[in-house]
Amino acid sequence: MVTVYIHKPVISLKGAAVKGFMRLVGFKRNFTNRIKHNDFKTEPASFPKSFMDKFIVKIVEVHSRKVWEISPKSNASGLYVFYLHGGGYVHNISKQHWQFITKLIHHTGVTVVVPDYPLAPENTAKTSFLMVEEAYQNLLEKTLADKIILMGDSAGGGFSIALAQKFKRDNMPLPQQIILLSPFLDATMVNPEIKANEKKDPWLSVEGTQMAGKYWAGDLDVKNPLISPIYGSMEGLPQISVFVGGCDILLADNRKLKKLMEEKQLPFNYFEYPTMFHVWVLVTMLKEAKAALNQIANLISEKK
Repeated sequence: MVTVYIHKPVISLKGAAVKGFMRLVGFKRNFTNRIKHNDFKTEPASFPKSFMDKFIVKIVEVHSRKVWEISPKSNASGLYVFYLHGGGYVHNISKQHWQFITKLIHHTGVTVVVPDYPLAPENTAKTSFLMVEEAYQNLLEKTLADKIILMGDSAGGGFSIALAQKFKRDNMPLPQQIILLSPFLDATMVNPEIKANEKKDPWLSVEGTQMAGKYWAGDLDVKNPLISPIYGSMEGLPQISVFVGGCDILLADNRKLKKLMEEKQLPFNYFEYPTMFHVWVLVTMLKEAKAALNQIANLISEKK
């Protein structure tokens, strides 16, 4: 019940250039320093200028936070993607998120619902779960759960699977499927295989990622499944699909999840791009991002 895809082509010129640029400007060092000093934007990035022309955008408030509902103006599929953005739980929605959402809607005709959930360290997972659960319940008032795809990248990927596990425990309707882009699965970062891959990662550091996880946990143990869903039960969840790069410190825990799903014979799709970095799928100009987006579109169309 586990399908594995390993991307074969060598890295594209643009992919190599982006990765080289990240190293040149010190993305990893900057990420760690900004985590230490809480130096991240708490406001979401503005929509691209063409956004309102291309889509129907509705905004509601849940717990005094925005929830965007972004729909195609024509050829809507009737499916909804409930999208939880990444950013280490401390950084808000970036322009790359909006660019990816634009491409996702064009490829699939889905409506994308994006909660602007409360961020750490001013808030913790407890506060954010309350807000996001209510936003999901509001969505259930307008559509069936089997028309909803739960999706998230990085920290939002970890949040997505932890949310699905909580829905299962609380007997709430589960989404049709879960699609995760470079998900943050274990805030402890104790997997011994992580260190071996840290040098390859041009963006994330173990130190910075651990700090972000502790901020998010607040007074909860970082091994609590709400914080680190790798320690929660995967049984009874809908099909999970993971996209991860080979130059990502989160690779080790994603491979651990793959092994766990194989052992339990649970429905799981694993897509590994060996030359790619953390959440490369959001860099939509890349050949490798386009390939992954096509695979995501296929996953969505297969479940219509």
